[in-house]
Amino acid sequence: MAELARKYDISRETVHTRAIKERWTTKRDEYQATLADQDNPQPAPPEQPADSYQTETRNQARDAMAELYRQLATESDPQRKRHLVAAIKDLTEVERILDDRPLPGSRRPPPPRARRATSTAFIPLDLAPPQTHDPSPTVPTPPPPTAPNTAVAG
Repeated sequence: MAELARKYDISRETVHTRAIKERWTTKRDEYQATLADQDNPQPAPPEQPADSYQTETRNQARDAMAELYRQLATESDPQRKRHLVAAIKDLTEVERILDDRPLPGSRRPPPPRARRATSTAFIPLDLAPPQTHDPSPTVPTPPPPTAPNTAVAG
């Protein structure tokens, strides 16, 4: 750090503060990337060397398309133009596959993440006293007996 401070003519504290800030920024970005990966798990494409068959073939397809576009711009025969357009369409499909791009509309966006709900409930500070239970149970009294019906209908 001292070398950087001397080289750029700034204080060692400034260099130290910037290093700490950069370290925390890097850690935050890595953490956010892991959260994004957890929310939307996608299989990682296999890594390939820069001179792989797929890369070379994709570049050849792009070069061929550029050449076909140049020919299309100077062509006047309608039938020849149709053939050039068909060849460009086929090469575009090959290039899309080699570039690992999906078809339009084949991938859906990830569902929106649910946000944490913030509590806006009102909690009263003056709570009512708890209800007390009457320990003496009340027993209902049976109704008074009625006199038997001795009247004879006649």
